[in-house]
Amino acid sequence: MQQHLPSVQKSSVRLSIPSAGEVLRSNLHLCLEFRDKVTVLDTTMEKVELWIIVTTLAWISAPSSADVDQNQLVKVINEIRNMGINGMYSVAVSIPKDDGYDLKNVPKPKDEDKKEIENGKKFEKDRIVIAKLNSPEHAEFRVVDNLHLESNEGDMLVIFSYASPCDENCAKSGGKYNIIDKIKNAIKGGKWENHVFVFEKIFKPDGNHITKDKLETALKQLGTFKTDGLKNIFRCYSPTSDAKLQCISCSTNEAVTSACVDYNL
Repeated sequence: MQQHLPSVQKSSVRLSIPSAGEVLRSNLHLCLEFRDKVTVLDTTMEKVELWIIVTTLAWISAPSSADVDQNQLVKVINEIRNMGINGMYSVAVSIPKDDGYDLKNVPKPKDEDKKEIENGKKFEKDRIVIAKLNSPEHAEFRVVDNLHLESNEGDMLVIFSYASPCDENCAKSGGKYNIIDKIKNAIKGGKWENHVFVFEKIFKPDGNHITKDKLETALKQLGTFKTDGLKNIFRCYSPTSDAKLQCISCSTNEAVTSACVDYNL
């Protein structure tokens, strides 16, 4: 007598895949669902169909934010310089995504505002903050202290300082006047896609040069404001008095770019 194995019912098996947040929140790209039909034969050669439904997560290895175009960044810094603020000053600006590298929709200080800035008052609007040195607080510290700028998904935050951060205060981790923690707090409260720190001149306390090692240490310390932060630090300067402004990354092969610590440039 011929015997038959028990019938196998069609069934669906769904594999449990960790959520995007558990796997790779920042790099999740897309989800694809596909079906694979598997045929199983019993001893009587009766066909039993088993459907397996698998959800596959695919992600890209590219960074979660687009790279900053340092050539386009020149436009931003030129607009900041053209605001006409003199001396040791700093600016934080939140640039709308749709505006690219243009500050056309960012409020600019008027003549009366500039006078107040020169007298030590902070200029604060929804998308921009400007401040000057007010000892013992450096300009960049005053700008990022309690920084809350308007931002939407995809916007860019640019923090500009006329001089590079000093190793003893602004870039000293845990120091009373360090800007690293201040920038981190600002980033947490915003929706920007990119965050960059830009400076023009090399800081000279009381007109004295800081050693190259200390300058490099300061930039590396500042770079801890985010993952791969050194790649988000730029120096924008004119190599000669009659040369156009240019912006360079302060990261070269994971080391500090020499031009970012060169007093002769």
